[in-house]
Amino acid sequence: MKEKIDNLNFKYKITLFTFLLFLVISALSPISGDDWKNFLIGKGGVANSFNNINILDGRIISGFLINIFSYNKVLFDISFAFLMSRFVKMCNEIMGSIKTKYLYLYPLIGILLVSVFTFSYNYISVNSTVSYTFPSIVFIIYFYNMLKNDNSIKMLIKLAIYSIYICLSSIHIAIAFLIANIIYFIIKRNEENIRYIILLIVNLICVIFSLSLLENNIFYTEIENINNISYLIENYFSNNIILIILGSIPINMYLYEKLKNHIQSFNWNNFNI
Repeated sequence: MKEKIDNLNFKYKITLFTFLLFLVISALSPISGDDWKNFLIGKGGVANSFNNINILDGRIISGFLINIFSYNKVLFDISFAFLMSRFVKMCNEIMGSIKTKYLYLYPLIGILLVSVFTFSYNYISVNSTVSYTFPSIVFIIYFYNMLKNDNSIKMLIKLAIYSIYICLSSIHIAIAFLIANIIYFIIKRNEENIRYIILLIVNLICVIFSLSLLENNIFYTEIENINNISYLIENYFSNNIILIILGSIPINMYLYEKLKNHIQSFNWNNFNI
């Protein structure tokens, strides 16, 4: 019992430490780059921030928040620190009860072991953090809540709000989110739960709406620079090997769960090289 209490206290100390750590990092990071332009827009107030949203890039909600947060940097610092600490807390909750309490440090270490470019782009820049880091964390929170199998109206409304926020914050994340919802729906298709259908419809409507606002129609876009592919590979894989390792864990766990019966029944004596 004492060991469980110690682990629980340690887990919440990590959450608090994560909040304070990212609060300090964000507070010490000055406004720079495009954030200065958004600062001037946000300085004009909420109405001016709303009227100057560039909806042609699919960032409707995040575009508004960027203007607000760039001018109200303290509000951004607190919001960012809260989301990062919420993410670490959620990861530790997924890990459940463990014998070695120091394993609860892994999520925090993981989000710190990114490349310098990723750190500066997704943790320091208000524009990029609000556009990509915020919806990415909400993306994970969404499916964490989905797995709770809470069919209450309150949870349905919460998940619908999460879905709208993600889809109208970044079109890239919105498409990935739609695909994830479709896969989740296929996996859960045997469970007659109307909330899967409702949330999938909400997700689909928001994605279509966001796509319709793009400056260049997504169905009629020419690839102008094929080097973007190598740039993507470099920044998402070569520069962030830790993300590949972390990302491969749930994939391999899922594959093992689905194939373990075949693996156990396979006669390895008949397998000759």
